[in-house]
Amino acid sequence: MRIRVIVHFAALEVILVSLAAVTGMVKGFLPTALLVVQIAAVYGIVRLLSWQEDKKEAEQINEKLRLLKMDNRQDG
Repeated sequence: MRIRVIVHFAALEVILVSLAAVTGMVKGFLPTALLVVQIAAVYGIVRLLSWQEDKKEAEQINEKLRLLKMDNRQDG
């Protein structure tokens, strides 16, 4: 999973920075470095929000499984 995230992030960085350079949106080291930092920040925020949502969903699933397990014990 981590390797997939690292590869995805690296590919995203390369594609976006290359596109920005080809279209002339960034010229020079400092603007390019700033773009790289901005992309990393947005990626990190999106990953954090996604993780929080996945955690909330997993907790809901686990609670339903606990209830199902308790119901099975009472029936058995």
